[in-house]
Amino acid sequence: MAYLPRHESHRKKKSKFPYLFLVFFLGLALFGFFQERKIRLFFTKDQKQKIEKQKVKIQAAIEKNELNETFVRDFDTYSLDFLDKDPLDPSSIHYRARSYYYSSLLNGLQFDSASLISHIDEPISLIFGDSKKTKDDFANIFKYARMAEAIKEDFPESESNQFLLFLTEAYREKKKFPLIYKEYSLLDTKSLESEFHHPTVWLLVYSAVRSGNTKDLEKLLISNRADDFLGKILLTEREENFLNGMCYYFAKDFVPALNFLRKSKTDFPDFITQKSLLMEARIFYTQNLHQKAVDLLSIALNNSTEKSKEYKSQLRTWIAERPSLKTNVDLTEPKLIESNEMEDE
Repeated sequence: MAYLPRHESHRKKKSKFPYLFLVFFLGLALFGFFQERKIRLFFTKDQKQKIEKQKVKIQAAIEKNELNETFVRDFDTYSLDFLDKDPLDPSSIHYRARSYYYSSLLNGLQFDSASLISHIDEPISLIFGDSKKTKDDFANIFKYARMAEAIKEDFPESESNQFLLFLTEAYREKKKFPLIYKEYSLLDTKSLESEFHHPTVWLLVYSAVRSGNTKDLEKLLISNRADDFLGKILLTEREENFLNGMCYYFAKDFVPALNFLRKSKTDFPDFITQKSLLMEARIFYTQNLHQKAVDLLSIALNNSTEKSKEYKSQLRTWIAERPSLKTNVDLTEPKLIESNEMEDE
């Protein structure tokens, strides 16, 4: 019989439990990382209630001009959750569109009277910006707002959804402005949420001018003068004359256009005066008074201490079209001297 010494140690088998626990924990962490949204949705009962509370916070921030990135980022997350949970609910799709609208506000979108007046004859994309970020935001606003309308025309946020469509249709300009205005001019401001009152009036004025709808613009400007008008835009009488003049210009009714534009001019060569004079010259040119149009801009350039690039650009275009036209203004572009050519060798 073999003898085993008493002092020989007995090795115990190491437990595999810590390793199994570690693998289980890592697996659980990875599952939680990749399924985070589904887990959050599972434990959250009412996504709509949550997003509406966040909307109220954002509306208060907009009113105080204190919109911040945190509010918009949280709204974006909640709108994604709401859409994931109720993909066929038009409200969930609308709120996804609205999240991109809030992103645009954070990115600099604003509806002020200065931009309305100074860019009234330009595409709305130049007012709101044409960067890739802005274009992507507006494309997504349009996509989701249109999807919400396609699922159901009448839902709690349908009027606000119409505003988002109005905004993006104006930005895209895939339709002519008379058609855009006709489609959205009946928006009921009283049914809109307060955050959309001012932007809607801004869009109505802009699109009424661009579509040449003089009667509707007159009614809108009269209503806008009331202190209790929802969405009121602060406009002076001179600015109203300018908008009326531009509206009659787009309506190709040139006699009243000239009357309103001349009323809006002053001796001070600010933007309204310069733009009114340019539009007056364009009316003369349209009426086949080509030399009179050229003379008007030439005199303005010679008398102005600040040379208008827009005047010169317009004169170059007209003279290129009709070489017989004469001007005493030097229309040559100054040559830019590169820095390396100025260095002494």
